[in-house]
Amino acid sequence: MKYKLKVLTPTFIGSDEKYLKFFNFVYINGNIYIYNFDDLINTFENENSIKNFLRDIERWYNIIRRNRSQRNEANNLEENLSQNILHRLENNELKYVLYDDLGYIFKEIDKPIFSVGNPIIPGSSIKGFIRSVIIYQRLRERINDINTKLENLRNDANLRWYEKLNGFFNFVQELVNNIENEIKDKIHSIQVSDVILSCDLLELYKLSFHNMRNFPVYIEAIKKFEENGNNYYLTLKLDTNNLIDIDTINRFTRQIYTLEQNFAETNGINLNQIENFNSNTPNTQEIYLRIGKYTGLLSHTIWIALFENKNRELEYTDINTYLSEKLNITINNNDKNIKNFFDIRGNIYTIFPKSRRTVDGDLLGFIKLIPVQ
Repeated sequence: MKYKLKVLTPTFIGSDEKYLKFFNFVYINGNIYIYNFDDLINTFENENSIKNFLRDIERWYNIIRRNRSQRNEANNLEENLSQNILHRLENNELKYVLYDDLGYIFKEIDKPIFSVGNPIIPGSSIKGFIRSVIIYQRLRERINDINTKLENLRNDANLRWYEKLNGFFNFVQELVNNIENEIKDKIHSIQVSDVILSCDLLELYKLSFHNMRNFPVYIEAIKKFEENGNNYYLTLKLDTNNLIDIDTINRFTRQIYTLEQNFAETNGINLNQIENFNSNTPNTQEIYLRIGKYTGLLSHTIWIALFENKNRELEYTDINTYLSEKLNITINNNDKNIKNFFDIRGNIYTIFPKSRRTVDGDLLGFIKLIPVQ
């Protein structure tokens, strides 16, 4: 089936590559110029001038990494390097993004995935999210087994609190492993095409981190689509009879959004609202998903399946409250057992985030697929 794509919030499909300052971009007078390093090098007159240029870049990076007391020297180097680069590339077509709040240690920009010069949303990103929804649904089908295991652990007086956690996590991990083996071959029946976008849909954003300390992170991401902007399409082949239905995908995405709103309200974070995410519209053919990097671990957590009550409403919004009540334990995060336990063991219980990332009040990565008749 053919769908029209709508990007509801800034979406970053990371390539694991970065634009590096002076190698791929320069920031001057409020503008960021992004360029090809080979084009820049070709403007130098001789090898000596190239060596001097690279030496100054190395000096700048060494100062900001190791000796910020020499900030004046770093500023002078940055000014000279930037002017030199801008002068050499002034006759070329430069891509720039205006941004007015860049910190001192601004040395890299996370780069999105490109294909033949254009940003893309790979079909694998959408397929990966749907895979998480399938695991979520299969866990819901086993909720009675999960509750029985919780009750048995809760009533075992011989187990210490962290031993109960250990028993439960191992049980859930085994369930997830079994589900992944069950659906491994069927996942191939989901086919999603890549979406090739235009470069004018990219924007530079500074990530805001909530409940964690971090250096500023800058990303070049796909911005929210304008109502009357260009349309982009993809094809999605989804075996709804044997794998998953659209209502379940939308429920999972909506539960993610509800948890994000709860976190924002609890921590005093102002979020921009996303269209239709607070309304339950069953039997719709529109598909809501969350994809990309910096979306937080909620996008592939299985805990949502366990947090829901019989009416499929969220009864819990955080992992500690859920486990404390279900196992009748007090989780002591400072206990040496829990520290060793969380560091060494698998990842089932660590995929519930304690922090969030936003850009300009928007959560990242929410998209909508609209069927095309």
